[in-house]
Amino acid sequence: MTIAYESGVNLFDTAEVYAAGKPLYPKTLSVFPSRAEVILGSIIKKKGWRAETERGLSRKHIIEGLKGSLQRLQLEYVDVVFANRPDSNTPMEGVGAMTWSPLACGIISGKYGNGVPESSRASLKCYQWLKERIVSEEGRKQQNKLKDLSPIAERLGCTLPQLAVAWCLRNEGVSSVLLGSSTPEQLIENLGAIQASAKATKYVLTRVITLYRTAD
Repeated sequence: MTIAYESGVNLFDTAEVYAAGKPLYPKTLSVFPSRAEVILGSIIKKKGWRAETERGLSRKHIIEGLKGSLQRLQLEYVDVVFANRPDSNTPMEGVGAMTWSPLACGIISGKYGNGVPESSRASLKCYQWLKERIVSEEGRKQQNKLKDLSPIAERLGCTLPQLAVAWCLRNEGVSSVLLGSSTPEQLIENLGAIQASAKATKYVLTRVITLYRTAD
């Protein structure tokens, strides 16, 4: 978080389900010189969390879920409350999106091209679902598409992960991009997408979309 903050990142995300509902980040947040200098958001979960009244986007759950997050964060307020899934009763038009997993859970990094490395997230027992996704037929198709994206990344002078994040940054429907870096090195590489996004022309953005639409 210190590296991200010192590199100009000012939005940090939390959620009511992070750390299984245990107290979150009270010491970590102290890296910020001033609370007013950063934007802190909390995610309200829509599905798969405890009882019916403890999930979803009802007024009751939004209020109670947010209060719980504030207690765990030991904060008086957060700046943004995110819904982690679209609400079927709310029109999508005009609603901004914060991208989750712009690297497709690491697939776009290319590290799963020859299987699942022991040190990767997909090797963990709690990420069995990700491993199954990677080795599936659809997962292999996704990885094959990376070969077509590589020339575009080379033209921009960036890596595939940087291209993916840059595409999100330039997407008109995206309000912000959420990164989940596991190491300082990954974070620094991903932040390079800011420079890559400045070089990404409309043609480049359209080319990426075209490749993914025609690859199947």
